[in-house]
Amino acid sequence: REWSFGGGVGPGSGVVCEVPCTNQQHRFRETVVLECTALCDGEVALIIGELLEAWRPEDYHWLHRNCLTFANELCQRLGVGRLPAWIDRFARGAGAVDLSVRGIA
Repeated sequence: REWSFGGGVGPGSGVVCEVPCTNQQHRFRETVVLECTALCDGEVALIIGELLEAWRPEDYHWLHRNCLTFANELCQRLGVGRLPAWIDRFARGAGAVDLSVRGIA
């Protein structure tokens, strides 16, 4: 299964579960192999349930709370670390600049 997060309107979660590489909102580039989690199926299910509640579609922000920040949180909670830096480097850099500019303003 492939889990992702996106915005939207209406009730429910912004978290989506799909067959890997089939999300029509994204252009598939390549598979990135991460370490296997040491968690059991039940523990993973609990984490997914918590994320379903916490990641609401109306909270989506293209820079600060997006599919990449969701993926990093999921990976960290699974105990497999963060996404490789090259995947979200631009978003992290742009987000830092945005927060700096907001702080000055």
